[in-house]
Amino acid sequence: MDRIIELPRADRWQSMARASIREDLYAVHAGLTQDVLSVGDGASTPEERFKAWEQKNAAILGRARTTLDEIRGSDAFDLANLSVAMRTMRTMLRTRV
Repeated sequence: MDRIIELPRADRWQSMARASIREDLYAVHAGLTQDVLSVGDGASTPEERFKAWEQKNAAILGRARTTLDEIRGSDAFDLANLSVAMRTMRTMLRTRV
């Protein structure tokens, strides 16, 4: 979120792009949270649910972490690399990890 907030807003289009990525981030966060909480039974703790979800989805999470770590290591953050980050996160939802 911090990197999104730091994006420039020099014109209407940059402001709209920034708002769009921010809204996408909120939606992906909610979707991933729902996916994690749907794992396990009523007695499972959030930590147990996350661990089970993480194990179930190890392959796609590994690929996503690699991409996101590479972006995190960038010298600068811009619309291009933050868009790729969002696409990576949305892919986890589309595949219903």
